[in-house]
Amino acid sequence: MRKKPAPKLPKPEDEILEKSRSQKKRESTAIQELGERLVALTKTGQGRARLKELVALELLDLDVYNALLELGALKTHEAKRRHMQYIGKMMRLCDLDKMLQISELIAKD
Repeated sequence: MRKKPAPKLPKPEDEILEKSRSQKKRESTAIQELGERLVALTKTGQGRARLKELVALELLDLDVYNALLELGALKTHEAKRRHMQYIGKMMRLCDLDKMLQISELIAKD
């Protein structure tokens, strides 16, 4: 009589589940809204100073900060829209925990 093969147990690295598409979209939308709030901060002197503090605390990436400032120089609506998408892409590449901290700090003000 043949022995049945032992059932394959999932390896620990197989147990890590990917985020669902809906979860990725929710996070992406939240980061995009955070980006819009950061852009609003660049319009005031106090807001720019606050953004510099976030860069100094290493919560906000310097490239994201520079991209936020560059948005003000753009004239056409389409260019601003594309640049906002670029900012969102850069922010999605950053650590999600840092983005949550930034969101909390901005909400306090």
